[in-house]
Amino acid sequence: MQQRELELRSSASRQTAPLAALRDQLRRDFASAAQIDPQPRALQLVGYAGHERRTGAATLQPARVSYQIAVIGERSWLIRRESPLKPQVGRAAQTELVWPDVAAIQYQQVAGERLDADGKRMPSEAPRFPLVPGLVAAPRALRIELITTSGEVLLSELLLRQPDLP
Repeated sequence: MQQRELELRSSASRQTAPLAALRDQLRRDFASAAQIDPQPRALQLVGYAGHERRTGAATLQPARVSYQIAVIGERSWLIRRESPLKPQVGRAAQTELVWPDVAAIQYQQVAGERLDADGKRMPSEAPRFPLVPGLVAAPRALRIELITTSGEVLLSELLLRQPDLP
């Protein structure tokens, strides 16, 4: 019994750092989102989440970021794809395998209100300048869950969007 516990702890500690990186990436992408296109097996965000391919540094350029489930071989994967909204020299679409064995992306908009530093409710805002006509404004907050192929919740996270600039 002790051996099994050690194996589970070891497995959990090996996944902690990559899972934290995934959580951080989701937070950064959603924080920069102005619009959202929720789909059954994907979440598409449009905003200023562009990143430099080689360094990973934020460019704050308009980009579409999608998280989707795809089957590669016999395994289900969470895939992240980032593509610029406007063609630019040196900026091509980037696709990366993010996490194996993800079967579903579930999300739920959290009430359209947010709290200021004093705990008072503040109204949500719609983006002033839509980047892609027809997409809905990204909510102020979104709860996202990634469900594994075994039905476990891999990640449950409350994502917050940055307020629009004046």
